[in-house]
Amino acid sequence: MLDHRNNRTPTAAGAVSARRAPVFPDMRSARAEVSKIWRDLWRLASGTHALALADQAVVSGASFLTTVMIGRWTNASELGTYAIAYSILLSSLAAQESLISLPYSIQRHRPPGTPAEHAGGSLALSGLMSATGAIVLTVTALALSIGGAGPELVT
Repeated sequence: MLDHRNNRTPTAAGAVSARRAPVFPDMRSARAEVSKIWRDLWRLASGTHALALADQAVVSGASFLTTVMIGRWTNASELGTYAIAYSILLSSLAAQESLISLPYSIQRHRPPGTPAEHAGGSLALSGLMSATGAIVLTVTALALSIGGAGPELVT
């Protein structure tokens, strides 16, 4: 039974306890609080750091799944060849990024000539680096072939 005089309810032991006030006095403030929470979560999830983390997770997951698939569908020597080739590819991309792309993007707004000359110079350096990489890989493949390495490694 409810005691209407002092807003108290009786308990099982017969004692009277005070009725608790709701956390939100009305539904508008509850909805506003939930809306604020969702807005804060959206701001956190759509931030630059969250997008970078998601990008890294996708790239790393794809790399891992590729390695697992190659490991399952081929033998151990082919997986080793893939791992070596992948590390060489990543090393050459890192060298190209640090030697050509990063200086170009840093000097983009203050080129040491016209912007077209600056972009052309960076393009020429990228082509030269690609040609050098192709020559190095060709010479390495010829040396491995002469040295009697397996055909899968030479390829």
